[in-house]
Amino acid sequence: MRTKTIILTSLISFLFCMNGYAMDAESTQTGSTKSNFFSKLLSRGDDLPEKDVAIEDDYNAKFVIEGNTVIDSKDLYEITEDYHGRVLDSKELEAAANLITQEYWNRGYITSLAHTPWQNRDDGKARIAIVEGRLGDVTIKHVNDNERFAKFNRFNDKFINRYLTKSAKESAFNNKNFERGLLLLNEYPTLDVTAALSKGKEPGTSDVVITAKEKKLPLKASVFVNNHGSRYTGHIRTGASLDIIN
Repeated sequence: MRTKTIILTSLISFLFCMNGYAMDAESTQTGSTKSNFFSKLLSRGDDLPEKDVAIEDDYNAKFVIEGNTVIDSKDLYEITEDYHGRVLDSKELEAAANLITQEYWNRGYITSLAHTPWQNRDDGKARIAIVEGRLGDVTIKHVNDNERFAKFNRFNDKFINRYLTKSAKESAFNNKNFERGLLLLNEYPTLDVTAALSKGKEPGTSDVVITAKEKKLPLKASVFVNNHGSRYTGHIRTGASLDIIN
């Protein structure tokens, strides 16, 4: 029994010595072929992928944001900073694009969209493209409660377009500016203006149909009778008025 113990102890010592020899050989013979079993055992992890190496479906998160004109690139990079400097899969890249889209919508650019185009894996960049929606054709329909006076529309196309000029000239359609123009038009007592957006004929555009309804004649007539007169005019007073509403 004692003999077996001695042999086992010697074998363990031999293995440790060989292990140390392999480590010394590896440090002094860098780049040489590892021919013995122990040096191969020590290098068995060389073929494993590094922790941060991108797999086939991932993209390097060096961001390139393209197509933005109305929002500064600095602002867009700031809202996507959590996705910078690390490996992203396609879902994470899409999530970063959604953050940019939401920023556009928050600022009133409700027809603008950020998306992930085809990615070139060789250039080490993750691209997000932005399509800034523009205002396309504007159609104005006039409706008058009094058909006999329909041809006498006071609120013609030129008048209405004057309130929407800012939106029409913008490089990207902004709903806040457009709504402001509609609100100003609706401040006229006899005018009711509504708008409906639809897909434009050209890519990246939205057409709008504006319905301008004149609710009644722009006239207000009244007659009054009272006893508020003086002794010089008589106690009973009568009168009539005709007001033009504008």
